[in-house]
Amino acid sequence: KTAPRHSCTARVSILRFVDPPELSKALWSGGARRRMASAEGREALFLLRDLHNRDAVSSIVDATAEGPDGVTYDFGDGRRFSEHLQIPFHDAQGQPFALRALVLYYRADGKAKAYLKAMTSGAKQHSRRFVGINDKAELEKFMKGLPTPRVPEDASGGRDPVAKRRVQRFSIVSSSNVLSRAGHDFSLALDIMNSMKRDDERTRTRGPGGKGGEKRAHPGDERARHAAKKSRTDASGKHAQSRRKPIIMAPASRSALLQLINASSLLKDGEYKSARDMEKAGVKRPAAVAVTQPIDGHAIEFLILDAPHRMRESQWEDVVAVVVDGPAWQFKQYPDNPVDLFEKAVGVHFRFRDEDEPRTVRGWKVQRMALARSQRHGDRVVAAQFWRCVEQHIRLKRPEFLPSRRHHQLLHARSSG
Repeated sequence: KTAPRHSCTARVSILRFVDPPELSKALWSGGARRRMASAEGREALFLLRDLHNRDAVSSIVDATAEGPDGVTYDFGDGRRFSEHLQIPFHDAQGQPFALRALVLYYRADGKAKAYLKAMTSGAKQHSRRFVGINDKAELEKFMKGLPTPRVPEDASGGRDPVAKRRVQRFSIVSSSNVLSRAGHDFSLALDIMNSMKRDDERTRTRGPGGKGGEKRAHPGDERARHAAKKSRTDASGKHAQSRRKPIIMAPASRSALLQLINASSLLKDGEYKSARDMEKAGVKRPAAVAVTQPIDGHAIEFLILDAPHRMRESQWEDVVAVVVDGPAWQFKQYPDNPVDLFEKAVGVHFRFRDEDEPRTVRGWKVQRMALARSQRHGDRVVAAQFWRCVEQHIRLKRPEFLPSRRHHQLLHARSSG
């Protein structure tokens, strides 16, 4: 009521010439973009802190080359962020840093000249806001989880998004929802309990000394007891050799980055060693390598081979992963071509970060994993990424190798036989 009349008239005249849907879309999109960018920047900052605390900043790779929109950083697990993304860590004047400034700072490993050279190189539109001497102490506080005025309260408050996602990842299975997972049940425990209950009933009917009232065992009871005993024997590892073992095929080429001779050092020990250095140290090339990896609390033994001409037909059915070198002749003695092969088994290509991806690999459905040529502290992250891909493939397409499925199929075959 107290507003001037001409101001109301001006507002009405403006809205008269603006399409209402377009106006609401413009008003909403600006605020939505800012909220999404703020949430994305907060997630990138906490992801960077998580990698820094695990000494795995080197695992961040440049997903795209330098272009008009700059570089996109790949943090793993499908999380990618632009280098121009503003993160909620501010300088002394309250201006936010770009993600590029912090990534390059930790890549330089505290070397001022290397950091300045990396920040000043590239396109002109890059932000020139450096992490200076006055920013280092506050940045280290944040990396250690300590409060700092450089991170606003609305960004630092609440649960860490990285920790929240990690809790969700490891709290999927609980005592209340374990039975809802596909292929997971307690049928083994139920059969064992019923078998023990029937044994107790027969013992009571026999009386003292086993005389009087003795009943003849039912054939179904014998099968249940035998299945339960066989399952317990398998769980104790006495007949572990009779189980099918998932197979990982390695390239036979002596120039491949990952070969049979050094597969165990990376996939088991989490440290890459070149095949040439291991041969110089006197390590002989094995015919096969066994690596044990825990899945669902059970140790599953994987067999790594590199000689396709020695493979039996039944062994090809157990191949769950193939390490790709690059040349197409690697698959000359394989039963399937690369297109059909990578529908049945997960393909993985290892390379050094400073090397270009082979042209033949670009057209294949494989997982790309990059190793540092001289820094070894990021090898464990790459090895964990490899096992995540293999485990995901087994869960989706090869569930017969999961321990619970083995027990269930064994009991079903015994009881129906």
